[in-house]
Amino acid sequence: MNKTFIFFHVPKTGGTSLRIHFQKNLKDQKEIIHLANKGDRFAKQMGLPPFEQRDLPTRNHAKVILGHRVNLKTVNLVSNQCTQIVFFRDPSGWIVSRYNQRMN
Repeated sequence: MNKTFIFFHVPKTGGTSLRIHFQKNLKDQKEIIHLANKGDRFAKQMGLPPFEQRDLPTRNHAKVILGHRVNLKTVNLVSNQCTQIVFFRDPSGWIVSRYNQRMN
């Protein structure tokens, strides 16, 4: 059975860096799925529907699913064995980073 890693993206915890790494090493929108507006736009440019609308055999090719729309129901989009991962930060550093993001 295939395995899919699902990353819950908490803002300002390295999700963008992680996504960029995976996109360099996996086939974008086939093996790595970015569940976010940016990911939907890229899929559309490739002539693909949003991930949620693809058939199950196609969705099962995903090795990594990440993005702002990942939630507890994401695991139901594939029939693969899934490992769910969340990164956390020190709360005080997270607050400063989030504030700087909003101000910029």
